[in-house]
Amino acid sequence: MIPSTFQLIYFFPLFVLGQVLIFSNFNLLYSIDPQVYLLYLLFLPITINQMGLLLIGFFMGICIDLLLDLPAINTIATITILLVRPVIINMFYKKSQNKLIAENRIVKLHRNIGVIISFIVLHQLIYFLLEFSMFKNFVGFLKNFVLTSLISFLFIWTLIGFKIYSNDK
Repeated sequence: MIPSTFQLIYFFPLFVLGQVLIFSNFNLLYSIDPQVYLLYLLFLPITINQMGLLLIGFFMGICIDLLLDLPAINTIATITILLVRPVIINMFYKKSQNKLIAENRIVKLHRNIGVIISFIVLHQLIYFLLEFSMFKNFVGFLKNFVLTSLISFLFIWTLIGFKIYSNDK
């Protein structure tokens, strides 16, 4: 099922508030917080034009950064992964995004584990490179990058499993 415009608008504040109020307060191993709001970006249909996609990513990132008092780290990481989204789609579907749209194929990015891992790893890499831009603590950078990527993947994969299971009934 392709999400309607109403669903996209409805879920936007839920994912932002869920990230800010719930997932950013997990503090697993004292500093690991899953980035579950990436799931919203995976559910966006491929028919959205690039400018609309970047605006959605910008507003999602800036809302999270403002509410968490961060210096635009989420905004930059989110916009970057959405800029390379067509490349990721082409890499895993062996066709360009425009060809998939022209063929009228319903592409569910959240069903492709390679796309999910690419989104998470790229986002986390950019996020932690910006956060640890001074590289004063390279071991801390690696630990946070790897652990947050794994934890985010587990949370997103679990939530996708719940959605798929609930749709199968």
